Amino acid sequence: TVQSYSTNTTVTITPSAAVSYDIRVKVKDAAGTVDTKTMSLYVSPKTTVLTNKFTVSSTSISLGNTVTVTGAAAGGTSPYKYAVYYKKASSSSYTTAQSYSTNKTVTIKPAAMTTYNIRTKVKDSSGTISVKDFNITVTTVPTAKPTISATSITLGQDVTIKCAASGGTAPYRYAVYAKKSSSSSYTTVQDYSANTTVLFTPQAATTYDIRVKSKDKAGTVKATNFTLTVKKPSGMVNTSAISSTKISYGDGITITAGAAYGTSPYKYYIAYKKSSSSTYTNVQSYKANRTVSIQPGARTTYNILIKAKDSTGTVKSKTFTVTVS
Repeated sequence: TVQSYSTNTTVTITPSAAVSYDIRVKVKDAAGTVDTKTMSLYVSPKTTVLTNKFTVSSTSISLGNTVTVTGAAAGGTSPYKYAVYYKKASSSSYTTAQSYSTNKTVTIKPAAMTTYNIRTKVKDSSGTISVKDFNITVTTVPTAKPTISATSITLGQDVTIKCAASGGTAPYRYAVYAKKSSSSSYTTVQDYSANTTVLFTPQAATTYDIRVKSKDKAGTVKATNFTLTVKKPSGMVNTSAISSTKISYGDGITITAGAAYGTSPYKYYIAYKKSSSSTYTNVQSYKANRTVSIQPGARTTYNILIKAKDSTGTVKSKTFTVTVS
């Protein structure tokens, strides 16, 4: 009972569930005669506003690359269908990449270096449509511009590779690989990093192939190759190397001691100091152990000293400078 017999002619009913209701109304006159009327009321489920949740893989790409548009939606009444359109920002008309479909993933490959507008639409089963737009900047193809300090050295010397690139989409990351020309596989000197200065220490008197890869934010990779000739020395050399010449505070440095063209066996002395100091801290006295790790304790420049001594007592020294930022 919502209302018992009363002279009140207006009654409000608040349904508590999304179902069908029967409403019965009775009218009784002064003589007690009753007339009844029954009505039906359907209460539909509560719906939320349809939301377009399309995403794009990138808003900045290099010419020749693609952008992936992925459809998603919330609210409204499922199932959903998805449509994608695109145009140059300077144009007034869109090209259809996909008409309404249940397919959620569409790939677009822009044909020019300019700004593109991508329009996405989601339509639910009731016909409601939600629109979402994206702007995509298409830039020039990246150009790699690495340099190498020398293409011919004597064993015991190092070469410095300076990485650089232009065009494409900044920021860039650089990887450096090296191998003996007689080998089929490269060794990683530096994996992809923002570091632009890489030191390479050859371990043999032979010819090396050095490959530098530049990768922009959009993932476009450009490779540059160098050939390095390493000549045989006239006597014993120190071929020691370090893992990096520039690290972040908290990171460590791996030192790999080495020597060649002396009289084996060899032993190695390793020490380091802040560049501002005159005193070295001893890490290892002369031992056959070749690998040592150190962790600098301050943001400053350090000097690493490695001495190689052969069985005749001949000593060759090598010093590296490491910047801790």
